[in-house]
Amino acid sequence: MNITVYLGAKEGNDPALKRAVQELGQWIGQSGNALVYGGSKTGLMGEIAKSVLDAGGTVTGVETTLFMQDDLQYDGLTELIVTETITERKTEMIRRGDAFIAFPGGTGTLELSQEEDILEAGIQIISQPPGKKLQNMMQLSGGEKALTAIALLFAIQNLKPSPFCLLDEIEAALDDSNVDRFAGYLHKLTRYTQFIVITHRRGTMVSADRLYGITMQEKGVSTLVSVSLIEAQMEREEEKAEL
Repeated sequence: MNITVYLGAKEGNDPALKRAVQELGQWIGQSGNALVYGGSKTGLMGEIAKSVLDAGGTVTGVETTLFMQDDLQYDGLTELIVTETITERKTEMIRRGDAFIAFPGGTGTLELSQEEDILEAGIQIISQPPGKKLQNMMQLSGGEKALTAIALLFAIQNLKPSPFCLLDEIEAALDDSNVDRFAGYLHKLTRYTQFIVITHRRGTMVSADRLYGITMQEKGVSTLVSVSLIEAQMEREEEKAEL
């Protein structure tokens, strides 16, 4: 059986994810199944290919000419298929797969509507949240659209972090559990990026390092209120140490 696996070209921030990918690759190779994946040698994609090959399994990589030019393909695969476009790559991975694994969560692609002229082409976002069918982003619910957009933003930030980013209530449509997940992951990205977030959600506020509130106690007069959560936490820890 051919198992198509979707996963990232980076290892991510959770070491457990890399271990899980290696275990999956070992199982695919030892069980006599075959791996179909994106063909890259980097990140989790490279890890699963290596794990399958080390376990004696077969691996088919599907790579685009663009990534081949950057020498990103995994050398030593059982079979390497080269496509001209990302759309052809996705179609070939689906065609060759008997079973599909998204690692982790759902899958999503960013596609050009006219690949002949990339400067004039529009962009389509195709998303498949866990347990849902693959569909255009405009067909998703409000919460699913927000999660897809946030996932795309985080993917871009992971690939090429910007030094500064302003977010205006992008998590407003999320439920409380996903707000907490959003805030937790956002905090991990602050290693390379300074975020200014406009929000009314408590989960996002709790994870912030500093809060700025705007109040209007008098009509037409705005007042700025600032709270440093880092300093407050340090004061509480000092008080506990003294006790």
